[in-house]
This record gives sequence, C-alpha cells and structure tokens, in this order.
Amino acid sequence: GINAEWPLRREAVVSTQSGHYGRGALVMMVVLCGVTANNSYLTTYEGREARLVCSWSALGDRDLISGVQWFKGAKRLRSTNRIKFERSGLNFTLVIKEARAGDSARYRCAPKTVGKVDRVQDGAVVLTVREPQVPKPPATRNVSLYSGSYGVLRCNFSAAVQAYNLRMFWSRNGNRLQPAGDGMLKVNNKYNTRLKAFNEDGVDVLNITRVQSGIDGKYACVYKYPSGKSFSMNFNVSVIVPKTRDLVRNLTWSETNSQGSLLCNLTAINREIVKFHWEKDGKELKNNNKYLISETGSENKVKRITIKDLEIKDEGAYRCVASFGDYVAALRFNIKIEKDMKSVHFSPWTPFSVCDNQNMKHRFRTCIDEEVCLTKYGNTYEYDREKC
Repeated sequence: GINAEWPLRREAVVSTQSGHYGRGALVMMVVLCGVTANNSYLTTYEGREARLVCSWSALGDRDLISGVQWFKGAKRLRSTNRIKFERSGLNFTLVIKEARAGDSARYRCAPKTVGKVDRVQDGAVVLTVREPQVPKPPATRNVSLYSGSYGVLRCNFSAAVQAYNLRMFWSRNGNRLQPAGDGMLKVNNKYNTRLKAFNEDGVDVLNITRVQSGIDGKYACVYKYPSGKSFSMNFNVSVIVPKTRDLVRNLTWSETNSQGSLLCNLTAINREIVKFHWEKDGKELKNNNKYLISETGSENKVKRITIKDLEIKDEGAYRCVASFGDYVAALRFNIKIEKDMKSVHFSPWTPFSVCDNQNMKHRFRTCIDEEVCLTKYGNTYEYDREKC
C-alpha cells in the first residue's frame, strides 16, 4: 500500500489596527464605552467569525442598561443565520459568522438605558473584511499503486480550514468526486475500486482499495475559500499491473488409483477474486460425475478439483485460473497417467468365493511371469476380499 501525504501547514495570523493578534477562526474587538464616542478598528478575513463587543462595565450596575441596538451604517441589524447578539453583564456582543467582504462597514452599538443615566455614549467599530491570500499550490506528487493493492492520500490544511471556514472536496481529473453514502465516493470502474473519504485529526484522507487499472488520473484535495477561489494539493496516481503468472507442476499418477486431486491455494494473493475456473487442455471443467470441484479457506481462496475413476485419457494439462480484474494468476498441472501393468503381468481375478462365517468373500490372481512379478512387485500372486 501507499501512504501519500501533503503535510502542508498554514497558520492564519490576523492583525487589527488596534494591535490585536489572533489565531483561529474568529477575531474580537472590545470597545470600552463611556462619556466619549470613539471609533475602534477591526480587520479580519473572509470566512472567519468576527465578534464586536461594546462594554459599559465601568457603570457597575448591569440593570442600568436593558439592551443594545446594533446598526450597520444607518441600518438597524436583526438576528439572522449569520448575525447573532449576545450579552454578558454590561458587555454586548455582535457576532458575524463567516464574514464576507460586504460586511465591511462602521458598526454602532446604541444602549437603551434605564432611569437617569448621564453621559452614556454609543460605541462604534469599523470592520474591514479582507480576502485571504491563497497560498501557491505545492508541486504535484506522483503516486504508483499496484493493481489489487491499496493506497492512502492525505492532505493537511487544517489550520487554514479552521481559520477561514473552508469547504473541502476530492476531485479526479478535474471533476468533483460525488458522494455515494457512508463516506464512499463514486468512481466509474468496472472492477469496483472503492474510494472512501474522511477526516482524521484535521487531516483529510482518501483511502483507495481494490485498486485496478482504469482508476489512474490526477487526484486533488480541493479547498474552497468564501471568495470562490480554491487551493488544491495534487497527486498523479498511476496503476501498475503485474504480469500474468502461470506456474507449472508436473505430476504422475497411476491408473490403479481410484481418483486424484489438485489443489490451488490463492490465499497469499491479497485481492478479491473476480472470476475462477478449472480447465483441461483449454476447456473449462464443470462439476459432474467425473469432476468434483470445491472451495474452502478464507474468502474461499483454496480451490480443489478431484478427478474420479482415473484412466489413461485423463492425462493432460489442467489449470486453475483466477481473475483479479485486470490481473490473472494461473497454476498448470501437467498430469501423466501410468498404465496399470498388473493387468498385463497377472492373470484375471478369480470370481469371488461364497461368503464365509465372517461374512467375507475372497478372490485371487496369479502372476504369468514369476521372475518379472518378483522383481517388480515382490510377489507372484495377489489376494483380495470384500464384505458380503
């Protein structure tokens, strides 16, 4: 597997003309209000949260001010999805979420006093919302994946995401990868390559599993700024397809065996089998009275074929052929069947005898050429018995 990461980190530093520096997704300006109305200044960036606070804490008694009206220029502000009002004692806050360029203006906080409170002035903050500077993208990274393996692409732009409220998505060849549910992304691939996107401790991750040819291309993690501009980290993904493997085994069986079995163990190949079959001399074999085909093991990757009632015509080239999409693994067994020479060197079997008192029946056969039989088999006759 491949783990490719862009560990780019950008710290967003925000300054204001009042000397305030901050990191993170918001900036705040506190205006201490009193007998004289002064303008304060706050500078922030698009996508961040701005908090404008008017404070009459010097008055001491929170009951002296019942509330505050906020104005943008001459227009009174109302609560919306982006505009919120908060109060804590004699501190009154205007919250502007996801600040935009159009939010740049002079904001005024007008207190509503209770009873006779002299010399209470309005507060004012001049807000400037700037467009963030989009960094220059790093060089494209080349990533090679083996067909059937997996890969991980990582992008670390978490500081900017938090600071500017960026929107993120993955793309391939310039086209946005669409969600397919449960964190999965759609990919046009007949071999069912799987793409899963998620965020892990601020790092955006794309897992690519069941890699197959056809999913090559230019992948990118794209971050959209509120202004519409974007920043991306790019990966050139290429897929390497291994050559077809065809291993050979030579086996010799005797015609005297009642059957023979071939085993094909594919568990070492960490890939999903798309198609599998057994064949003899290029012709696919099926389960029938002659062949018994079975599979066991993890993911049914241990394949077996049993050839019944062995005879000379069962000789040939047997292959187990496993397709993993664009990669094929095969094992060839060259089977040779030795003729049962005992049928030549021995006379035919006698008929079975009648059943004895142990419910067994017996038969015999003798050697035609005793010297050959003694040399080859070590005896000059054979005995066989069966239950009645």
